[in-house]
Amino acid sequence: MPIVEPEVLPDGDHNIETARRVTVEVLAFVFKALADHHVFLEGILLKPNMITPGVKCANRASSEDIAYFTVQVSRSVVTDEVIILSTVVSFAICTPVMLAKQALAGSPKWGQL
Repeated sequence: MPIVEPEVLPDGDHNIETARRVTVEVLAFVFKALADHHVFLEGILLKPNMITPGVKCANRASSEDIAYFTVQVSRSVVTDEVIILSTVVSFAICTPVMLAKQALAGSPKWGQL
């Protein structure tokens, strides 16, 4: 199973909307490249970044906002057949985001490593 791990780094002072826009562009490029190389998309494991503002951004985002933007990006770019796995450094940060994502997505396909 191919593991595809495109990531927009949280370095910098960008806001959450910039992170959303750049992540959409990156994922669209990655999926086009995968399709161009005839990769069976339903057979990949996607490990994208969560949509978060930069670590130096003055406007911090709530868990609900991070979940909302992450789910919206996934719904707009990723097909339902692709398995998504999120990884983060801290479970204290991740747990509320994952719970909010599950509530928003209404789908058990969201995983946590």
